Amino acid sequence: MYYLDDLTTVQSAFARLEECGTAEVTYHRRLKNGDYRGLYNQIYLTKDSAGRPLYQGGKIRVITEHKQIEEELLAEVSAKKAVEDHINCCSRKCLEKEEYPLCVGLM
Repeated sequence: MYYLDDLTTVQSAFARLEECGTAEVTYHRRLKNGDYRGLYNQIYLTKDSAGRPLYQGGKIRVITEHKQIEEELLAEVSAKKAVEDHINCCSRKCLEKEEYPLCVGLM
């Protein structure tokens, strides 16, 4: 079963597959135990000379852990940027006011 939010994405990928002969799609599938797994699917379609489908194949990779790590890294980058922005802001204020002791607590 597809995750409901991914249904349109999967349907679009299969429409591209029919039209172009290849498609790539990232989606979630629900397992029997109720958990979801993130999947990346590369699909190709082979047709005969009359344009009728003969064979559909491809590769599926489980990307659940990859996505979790990606989200964690993005959160860390965002937190680092917030700290850098704060330090830069305080540094500018210190330089403008020539009150360098204000910056001591940040370093």
